[in-house]
Amino acid sequence: MKIDIMNINRFIEVNKLEEVTNPILLERGNYPTEDGLLSYKIFGRPGSYDRKTIFAYIDLKEKFIHPLIYKDLVRLNRNIEELISGISYFEINDSGEIIKTEDETKGKTGISFLYNNWNKINFKSTDSDKREERISLLKNLSKDEIFIDKWIVMPAFYRDINTAESSSGKISHETINIYYSKLIRLSIALRENAYSEIDFISNSTKGNLQKCLLDIFDHTIKLTKKKNGIFRQAVMGKSIDYASRNVISEANYTNTNSYKDMQVDMTHVGLPMATTISTFNPFIIQWIESFFKNITENIFENEEESKNLHPQYMDEFSYDEIKNRCMLFIKTPSERFEKVTLRLKDGKRANIQYKGTNKDSTIVNRYLTWTDVFYMACVDVVKDKHVYITRYPLEDMYGIRVFKVNVLSTIKTTPQYIKNTYYEYYPVIDPNLDKSKVQSFFIDSTQPFNSYLSGYGGDYDGDMVTIRGCFTQESNLEAEKILYSKSNIATFTGNTNKLISMEAVQTLYDLSL
Repeated sequence: MKIDIMNINRFIEVNKLEEVTNPILLERGNYPTEDGLLSYKIFGRPGSYDRKTIFAYIDLKEKFIHPLIYKDLVRLNRNIEELISGISYFEINDSGEIIKTEDETKGKTGISFLYNNWNKINFKSTDSDKREERISLLKNLSKDEIFIDKWIVMPAFYRDINTAESSSGKISHETINIYYSKLIRLSIALRENAYSEIDFISNSTKGNLQKCLLDIFDHTIKLTKKKNGIFRQAVMGKSIDYASRNVISEANYTNTNSYKDMQVDMTHVGLPMATTISTFNPFIIQWIESFFKNITENIFENEEESKNLHPQYMDEFSYDEIKNRCMLFIKTPSERFEKVTLRLKDGKRANIQYKGTNKDSTIVNRYLTWTDVFYMACVDVVKDKHVYITRYPLEDMYGIRVFKVNVLSTIKTTPQYIKNTYYEYYPVIDPNLDKSKVQSFFIDSTQPFNSYLSGYGGDYDGDMVTIRGCFTQESNLEAEKILYSKSNIATFTGNTNKLISMEAVQTLYDLSL
């Protein structure tokens, strides 16, 4: 991958950008000037698509150093600042070094001197890798890329006026407009002083203009970087049908004696029941419909109730009713241990008997709850499914990970047999528990494998991820290939993107308990 500095003149030409020439933002009546930074003519009317996409430019009249290059030049030679500002005089020796001199008759100053003698300048190499990188960058750029005579103005939408405060007599707008306005004024002053015989006035103006370019560059970076930047904000809230947003947390180690006992590993992510229900909702609903349709008569506590099952009992388990029950489980955790009941012919309701066998071959006999139903549904539905876990903002391909799914339920689990199906992490359920305490029994955060955190650029301080499930057989086959592909393991440089440093810290912590 190769990244170049944008050719500003080419960008202006291709997009047919108009020039902004007026430093005044608003005319009388708070109406944008026609040739100004908020112009409706140049950038389009408020609310229009044009106002979000149309750029403009400011003509600097003379050559100046690109702000990004300026930062590197100053790090290579601190004298550059004084030279550009016209504070001191300099000359270039036979080795191409910029040397400060006290003799004004021999030395020159100002950015024009730097531009005219650029090809003579040579920066001394050292053992510093950073310095070598900067020197290499300068050598690989042409003079026309390093020196610019125009600057791009971002679309007005991202720096527009705030009319909400106009009633108080104040109109607020982005700070960058002040910098743009200053840049226009300096370029006008530079043109007016073009024939001045006093060099220090011209050099001072050019130095201020160069500094203004740097201020604009730095402010633009602040507008775009980190979580509050405009690029990240634009993708933080993206969602699709059946996608879930969830906080990530560390996997639970307390009930494990070996890595083989972990629900979360290199290929599996731990998804809470509520998240699984939301992500694979159509499949969950279909499974529960089938479950109640195939229910047998020997599910009640006594034989009389078995014979008294209402013929239309399935009316209470329609698509819409089960969907509502899903939402109740997700949004009202206190109801998760609610018992499942069926309608009888006499209008009464009967509890369904739950029978399972634990690891000690002890038969568990109690009433069936909605947690039982949803857990069995989730485990059966996701056994051949994959999910894509995305942490916004997406900075590279490793911000999206594909996993198989293990369903997380209660904090405490137990191995359980139900008929002929074995559930290694079956939730521990107490139907008689106080409803106010039920939520604290459940895991409701997504648990990714620790080694993937570096690729996400995440940690456990409240970071959120988006979960999207693969529905079709084709998409799950594709996800399986990605999961085991080399690109899911190695970075662009060939290093592994699965770091075990966090696992090591966790191990030391556990050993200290």
